[in-house]
Amino acid sequence: MMKAEIISIGSEILSGQITDTNANFIAKKLVESGIDLEYISAVSDNPKSLLSTLKLALQRSDLIITTGGLGPTEDDITYQTIARALNLKLIKYPEAEENLKRILNKINKIISPSNLKQVYLPEGAKIIINRYGTAPAMILEKDNKIICSFPGVPHEMKNLIEENLIPYLKEKYPPSVIKKSKILKLTGLGESSVNELIRDYINKQTNFSFG
Repeated sequence: MMKAEIISIGSEILSGQITDTNANFIAKKLVESGIDLEYISAVSDNPKSLLSTLKLALQRSDLIITTGGLGPTEDDITYQTIARALNLKLIKYPEAEENLKRILNKINKIISPSNLKQVYLPEGAKIIINRYGTAPAMILEKDNKIICSFPGVPHEMKNLIEENLIPYLKEKYPPSVIKKSKILKLTGLGESSVNELIRDYINKQTNFSFG
């Protein structure tokens, strides 16, 4: 069974400056698609930390989804680090450059060398043009692993995942089991008391979990 992992990239997450809502959104979408999510981690923009996190993910997971680190600044190192982890070259994707020019021309902004950094992705990637921003997303298949990268900007990430990643996963891995979840709100009972009430029911079920 496929094991999935989410990696949220950005020092601002670890410093508490922002709340990582991206991982929560992706987790819900994976569960809805019948994908088992095993790990969620957050890592800083430090190249060594990100590289070690990616290498660990490649060892233990089949599907790795990253968010963040795709912008034009010096600390945006996601694609460079993925390429390094997989021993791949970074190559220019003309369609990414065309989209970048289109967006920046629309707002009368000059294209700088730092902007052009965003058009270089790991070789072999299936590029996802970002209609909502300048940084392209990608889906990359290598050595029976799937590595997907999306922008950290929430509205960009959500749209690109719903429009591209979820259809891709459903086509490649049609869910054999439909997962459903329910939230029960209880008052006046502690967790241990609830556990006693439903223990017999849980023991009779297969492929069931609660928390």
